[in-house]
Amino acid sequence: MRRPDKDAPLLELVREAFENSRRRYGYRRVRLELKSMGVQPIQGSFSLDGNHVLRLISRLIVECISSSRCFVLGLVPFCWTRR
Repeated sequence: MRRPDKDAPLLELVREAFENSRRRYGYRRVRLELKSMGVQPIQGSFSLDGNHVLRLISRLIVECISSSRCFVLGLVPFCWTRR
């Protein structure tokens, strides 16, 4: 028998916070976003520490979009990922 997923409600909130940031936030800022939304850990259910949020983000198999890899070189945009 499989146990019920105790992280299911928090997983949806992590997905929502990540998508609201247009996939730019890492686990630290997602955690702060959840705290600002008023999410409180329930005793015995889940914790809201950074490692837990990081595990949930990796379970979602999402990747943040880094905007620092591209810059404008003169008038031509240059990206490191275009090689």
